[in-house]
Amino acid sequence: MFERVDLVCGWNCDGRFSRRDLREDVEMIAWMLRLGARWIPPENNREPDSLRRDLYRGEPKLVVEVIRLLDVADACEKTLLLELIDKPKMRAWVGLHEPDLRDRLLAR
Repeated sequence: MFERVDLVCGWNCDGRFSRRDLREDVEMIAWMLRLGARWIPPENNREPDSLRRDLYRGEPKLVVEVIRLLDVADACEKTLLLELIDKPKMRAWVGLHEPDLRDRLLAR
């Protein structure tokens, strides 16, 4: 997920996203961010779309927490986060669990 490492949250052995793993992975992501990890997708990459599809399989509250952690840690370009949340389903999740997140991102 960070520095071209594949998304770590919720992947199980067969490469599928698993809801049950996300709680522990949110803690791991928070720890990685405290150590200075960054999410830097390769240029001309559709990683935000791919990540969003994977995150849709997670628990909405925890997914929004991951996005909030990325924002608070300034772990990626704000345009990436805006692109990540700029779909109706994700906007609904963010609006429910972190209503002012989109406005904060737009203000920067």
